[in-house]
Amino acid sequence: MLTALATSATGSEFDIFENLMASRGVVLGVLIVLLVMSVVSWAIIVYKALWYARAGAASRRFTDRFFETTNPNELYRAIADKVDSPEGRVFVAGFKELGKLSNRSGAPPLASGFENIERVVNRIQLQEVANMERLLPFLATWGSAGPFMGLFGTFWGIMMVFLGIGSQEEQANLLTTVTPHIAEALVATAIGLLAAIPAVMAYNYFVSRVRRLVMHLESFGQDYLNVVRRLYFQ
Repeated sequence: MLTALATSATGSEFDIFENLMASRGVVLGVLIVLLVMSVVSWAIIVYKALWYARAGAASRRFTDRFFETTNPNELYRAIADKVDSPEGRVFVAGFKELGKLSNRSGAPPLASGFENIERVVNRIQLQEVANMERLLPFLATWGSAGPFMGLFGTFWGIMMVFLGIGSQEEQANLLTTVTPHIAEALVATAIGLLAAIPAVMAYNYFVSRVRRLVMHLESFGQDYLNVVRRLYFQ
């Protein structure tokens, strides 16, 4: 590693890609982990961005349709097999429970059955919130751990540089020998920061998106329960 670093020290410019290719041992392993985890992080960012965009659009379409309808039974029959929004899944689950409460003669359900529907609605809401938050802990963890992993690669690289200099028979010039090697080792920290910063920014943005979606879902749940109580439990 010391030979490769000494070669770059004689150049007039610092080439980060050349230094990445010249890395060896633990530093190379750290850089590979950083690059792989960065690719995974970007894949999650793209996936969740598309997921939130689709979920938000589907939620708006369904809630508009729900509040425009005068017959929830017709809406249930129309979307029961093709639900594509969190609110739609809450609606379908509540209506399925309502159907179970109705007896075979077609009589309306008992007033006490409303609590069952309320429990089902709350359970589906919790499931939808968990689905919204899926994969976000990875971004949070990677955003926190990435810089420390890069710092570990830098520490290890600097330690190897000083060990290599200490093993040389002749006295080395500190400015021309040590300083370029330290700059080389700091590449790991730079890569760690570059990998972690997008994850942190995306995580914070997605948390705000989840917060808005949850507020919309909870608001719909309350409105839905009010409609069910008014139509079927009076």
